[in-house]
Amino acid sequence: FYREIRPQYETFIETMRQALSMVLISPQFLYLLEPSPPGKGIRDLTPYEVASRLSYFLWSTMPDDELLELAANKHLLKSNVLNDQIQRMLEAPQAKRFVEQFTDQWLDLPALDRVAVNPQFYPEFKDRTKTAMRLETQHFFAEILHNDLSAMNFVDSDFTMLNERLASHYGIEGVKGTSMTRVPLKPEYRRGGLITQGSMLVGNSTGEDSHPIKRAVWILERLLDDPPSPPPANVPALDSETPGFAKLTLKDQLGVHREDKACVSCHLKIDPWGIPLEHYDATGLYRTEALRLTAEEKGQTRTQVEKAPLDASDTMTDGHTIDGADQLKAYILTEKKDAFARALVVKMLAYGLGRSLEFTDEPIIDDLSSDFEAHDYRLDHLISSIVTSKLFLSR
Repeated sequence: FYREIRPQYETFIETMRQALSMVLISPQFLYLLEPSPPGKGIRDLTPYEVASRLSYFLWSTMPDDELLELAANKHLLKSNVLNDQIQRMLEAPQAKRFVEQFTDQWLDLPALDRVAVNPQFYPEFKDRTKTAMRLETQHFFAEILHNDLSAMNFVDSDFTMLNERLASHYGIEGVKGTSMTRVPLKPEYRRGGLITQGSMLVGNSTGEDSHPIKRAVWILERLLDDPPSPPPANVPALDSETPGFAKLTLKDQLGVHREDKACVSCHLKIDPWGIPLEHYDATGLYRTEALRLTAEEKGQTRTQVEKAPLDASDTMTDGHTIDGADQLKAYILTEKKDAFARALVVKMLAYGLGRSLEFTDEPIIDDLSSDFEAHDYRLDHLISSIVTSKLFLSR
């Protein structure tokens, strides 16, 4: 860059500033590229390419000296050496980047920042609590990864990770300090697994109330890799100003939506995944009734807070009736366990490869899923299986 543009600028400083700008916007700087000779088809990665792909997978940065040395002497291609490096890297402080970035992408944790909690409803809620909710999920993932726990804990668990602020918000006593610590859960806490964590419940709310459709789509897309079809164009929104509408349960409000023939088929699939979480409000707290803002007359500003009933029961398309979060988690563990495990394999593999998966990847996904189940759904084993797979070691 510098030599090409030097004649165009009067001073060294101006030239360097422009050269640096060109570097920072170049594809080679912005993207992680793995050049391949044209027309040669699938090929094995070189040792240096393996080191780079592995390092960006688990550390989100370039390889360290140890990886580069193993690449230079080609020992990194030996399966035992590669597995030793995976273990070393997962135990290193840099693995925190993997935990943070994978959970952000898999579970859409940035959704927390896109929701503004309405202070009219929740005057005690602080944005700092959102930060603690994000940390809860990240530390929960790390706890499962580093302690060889089953990934089925993501569906339901007898523990979570809390600091004093978040424990106080949830109404759980005995937790002190700002650091996240493992806390055993009692049945009366009504917590356990990802779907009852604040990051999911708040991130998929309106900031005023729950949002069963957003929560349902999150479960289908993030946990089961079965996203619903996009909504048809020009479907009218529900008229929240209709007299008596605010006093309906959200389930009944959605029932009004189902009367539209363009909506019914999708909502029959979507709604039963979100309705069972109706006992959790827009701040992730358990509730027995909903709060709604209403106006005295249609068209006026909504200033009145009214209470509305709740209904957390619905029927899945296969005929199973679900009532509440506990039954929803039990349903996933009994009827959708394989789907959840396979979805996690898909999400992890796509993250490790840095690309979307294709139809031709299906056989390897099947093999990885079977191996994941055979090893008690341990994350460290899944990561090792991905890294040592033909798909990861070639391009």
